[in-house]
Amino acid sequence: MADALYNAEQTLGLALYDVTNSELPKPTPLNEVIDFCKEKYPNAHVYPVATDLDAAAKEVKPVMVKKNTRIPGKLVQQAEAAGINFSETLKEALERKLAHN
Repeated sequence: MADALYNAEQTLGLALYDVTNSELPKPTPLNEVIDFCKEKYPNAHVYPVATDLDAAAKEVKPVMVKKNTRIPGKLVQQAEAAGINFSETLKEALERKLAHN
């Protein structure tokens, strides 16, 4: 039961971490949830779940993020002719730069 409640808190946080405050759903009153569950799922147990959305946002690490950038046209032509992978090159340059900071 403890694992289920912990996972419910974490799952709720991850499901809502990037929703803006103005778009967050309003919490359903607990008595409405209990009444609904009694009718639809008579053997279910209802527990309130709370989560810290700021903490959830800090835990989430996007796998990949698309970024647009401007590069001089002549440089693009030379790099394409040389078969250079722009994404990989930018990633490596950023990693080197961050390692030196």
